[in-house]
Amino acid sequence: MSFENFIQEKGKGFPAKTYIFGYTDDLFCTEALNLLKSTLDKDNIAFNFDIHDADDSERPFIVGNLIDTLNTHSLFAEKRLLVVKNVQKLKKKDSEVLKRYINSPSPDSILLLFFKGDLKKQKKNAFDGVAFIDLDLKKSEIQEWIKERAQKKGLVLQREVVGLLADFFGEDLSTLNNELEKLSLYGKSEITADDMNAIPYGSKTYSPFQLTKAIVSSDKTRALKIYNTVRESGETVMLLGAVNWQLSQMGAGDKEKALALHKCFEMLLETDVVLKTSGYDPSLDRLILMLQRILRRG
Repeated sequence: MSFENFIQEKGKGFPAKTYIFGYTDDLFCTEALNLLKSTLDKDNIAFNFDIHDADDSERPFIVGNLIDTLNTHSLFAEKRLLVVKNVQKLKKKDSEVLKRYINSPSPDSILLLFFKGDLKKQKKNAFDGVAFIDLDLKKSEIQEWIKERAQKKGLVLQREVVGLLADFFGEDLSTLNNELEKLSLYGKSEITADDMNAIPYGSKTYSPFQLTKAIVSSDKTRALKIYNTVRESGETVMLLGAVNWQLSQMGAGDKEKALALHKCFEMLLETDVVLKTSGYDPSLDRLILMLQRILRRG
């Protein structure tokens, strides 16, 4: 996994003089820093360790002071390790000063830069030649990350639960981590799809599974009743993900339904795009009726 590269470099004592770690989800920056704080004292390599934030209004970041510290030999440790968060916030002139240090770094210091955003599109030239590690997970790694994360919390997740969590929260791993924490407090070590469904929506009366089944069975009255109950305690984007996931499971290997399901997925995708780009939370009443009509014909 991508985060494993950070762990590997740390295990080697960060052999490069400067690193830049890219991320889009704050969870990975927080975890990397917590890992450093919790383990540096246990490692054989002694560091002077300090964290700076280029976006801290209370403690203004001055790049000249940072470089002076990096170039000053420590009397109390073999090496200094300095972290700078939010380097994407650096002004152009500060980036240029930092670049000059990167080109001629101190042999007694290690500089770890944390960059939130797409480094390829922002300030790439300022960090040419710096060892780069992307902390974010690739889409193909999310389900494995969920299983490992759950295991650390003492949970065993059924395959359906892993798939649902990945579909619901795969684009927001901080929220996904919170949901796993919520599941760990549920009082069960093995979590089923019904368990997982009851927790995010706050109600065991109805679930997105029941909604999808009502849609597929063309029970318009029941589908709308379930939807109006479920939407009160859950986010629309989660509901869309649940319906999308359940339809994909129902249609697996069914060639006769493939065309109808394809149309359903297109409608779900269009609604999801509207929700995420406009911030408008649409009523799904019409969508539910259209899905029923398509599936009935298919």
